[in-house]
Amino acid sequence: MNRPTVPRAPLTVARRFTAAGAQAWPAETLHYDGAWAVRLSSDCAARRQNCVTPLDPSDDADIAARLDRVIERFANAGKRPRFLIAPLASQRIVDALSERGWTTEARTTIQSRDLDGWSDNDTPELRRVKADEFVATHEAIGARSVQRGDDLRAILARIEPPSFLFLLEREGQPVASVICVRQGDLVGSFELNVSEDARGEGIGKELMRGVLAWAKKRRASGVWEQVETDNAASLGLSRSLGFEPVYDYYYMSAPDGAA
Repeated sequence: MNRPTVPRAPLTVARRFTAAGAQAWPAETLHYDGAWAVRLSSDCAARRQNCVTPLDPSDDADIAARLDRVIERFANAGKRPRFLIAPLASQRIVDALSERGWTTEARTTIQSRDLDGWSDNDTPELRRVKADEFVATHEAIGARSVQRGDDLRAILARIEPPSFLFLLEREGQPVASVICVRQGDLVGSFELNVSEDARGEGIGKELMRGVLAWAKKRRASGVWEQVETDNAASLGLSRSLGFEPVYDYYYMSAPDGAA
């Protein structure tokens, strides 16, 4: 088996997208152990809301004792310990986790699309809604966050940057939903979900065309998203709309018995 390594990207780029992701999808609690951001959420099962994110590749001192503290904190919360490994992590942390039997999972690529060259004269109209209608639609669509048991209403209430909840409708019925979060000149796209009975009909692409057009009208410089690398359909959709990879990240989770 290949030894896991830290993904590479310019640190300024990694810092920008790491901060954007944390602000756009915030955890219930945030604790720092040096430059390790420890995020835990009792109301959300998503990995990003329940992980340790190293924020400085030079902060890798006293790893063993700090790992023990992390494991204890996650055990007290009833969560499996996880690290998010992105370009801001140290290889020494990855090696220490590997030695303890931690395994990699959910490799994800950050993709972005510059809007300077975007032009689409036939974009669909997205309907912006409030949280209650969005959550109800998300539940009806069968969104992944609903299937995990996440309290989406609580998560939306924690988002501090300007957020926009959109539905795409056909014949007056919602068929897809997405959350957009604006941070400076960038718009992040999250939680894109398509109704099960409308999948395979190009709805996801139609929805993202609407997002791109909406972002450009509001003078954003680009749109970004996160896609798991084993999701061939979503990666194909991103490529078809001109998104390009920024960098990958992945998680390392503790073996059974560590939590």
